[in-house]
Amino acid sequence: MAYFKKNLSILTLTAWLSLAFGCGERRAERAFAPAPLRYAELLRLTDTLGCTFAEIADPWHEGRTMQRYCLVPQDADVPEEASGYVIVRTPLRRIASGTALHAALLQELGAEDALAGLFDAEYAVGSALKQLIQTGRLKPAGNSMKPDAELLHALHPDALLLSPFENAGHGALTTLGVPIIECADYMETSPLGRAEWMRLYGRLAGRGAAADSLFELVAHRYENCKRKAAATAERPTALCDLPQGGTWFVPGGRSTMGRLFADAGICYLWKDNGDKGSLSLTFEGVFDRARNADWWLIKQGWPAPPSRKMLADEFPHAERFKAWREGKVLVCNTLATPYFEEVPFHPERLLQELAAIFHPTLRPEGFTPRYFYYLEK
Repeated sequence: MAYFKKNLSILTLTAWLSLAFGCGERRAERAFAPAPLRYAELLRLTDTLGCTFAEIADPWHEGRTMQRYCLVPQDADVPEEASGYVIVRTPLRRIASGTALHAALLQELGAEDALAGLFDAEYAVGSALKQLIQTGRLKPAGNSMKPDAELLHALHPDALLLSPFENAGHGALTTLGVPIIECADYMETSPLGRAEWMRLYGRLAGRGAAADSLFELVAHRYENCKRKAAATAERPTALCDLPQGGTWFVPGGRSTMGRLFADAGICYLWKDNGDKGSLSLTFEGVFDRARNADWWLIKQGWPAPPSRKMLADEFPHAERFKAWREGKVLVCNTLATPYFEEVPFHPERLLQELAAIFHPTLRPEGFTPRYFYYLEK
């Protein structure tokens, strides 16, 4: 993280010099007021000079910066210190979002009027987001895999929120002439690290204070649940998902899900793995390690509620796993539950749910799972 410290040092020096040689109200405007982030590793925010400076690290090339932004109020002058930064006039008034996740967050922060377009709108699951789409207040913006620049141009966005990928640009979307915000939050290695990016998105939409308050609540609830789970005696083992096309993808030990399992007091079977993303394994590689796992969590999108028979037909080897035989299988239908629209910015909800399921002593009275449910034996 040395490059972040270097850049922040430059900003700090610049602000100090402004203080030293300025005077009166001008001196107060130039005061250095950082917005320290406690968990995010790929994002740095600095509130100073009446603006917000944001730096995003390149997740795939250590020591490099992917992009730098200076968020400048609509009626303010661009500071000289913003040279070399992408200027983003805030609050954004018309945002095109590449994911339902970021659109749902902006809606929660009270910035739904700024939402103009959404990629893959037909896959939105949350009822509030679907209502915006159905009433025409939020327009479909085409397919995220094959973006339509002309369609987006017709929406007149003043910024695009897009997820970056390794060795891939944004193609024709760069010709629109509006800032592209690199939403690299999904590459964070801790649940709260990813959730903390809401502080950037809130500032973009003029809802910085609301985002800061929401994140503090999320972090408090997460850390509180984590402490309680750490005090439990049992450490059940868990297996994830199903093989797809001959490959079984499971979370790496240093991925956000791997970290969340550990925080929920679960002995994740790949906890010693150092990967930050998913692992691509063979059936044999999973079976050898997970045949006797205590629990099995399956997260997938089905057009209809899955049954035990349906999953057995889809995966005949299921009977060979202890969790299946003992009826300890939990499923989450992502086409019916807004898992992907909520969990990244509300990891405390999933943590509380898993802790309650795996540790009965932590289960509140009247507990009802939000995402997972038991697959009937």
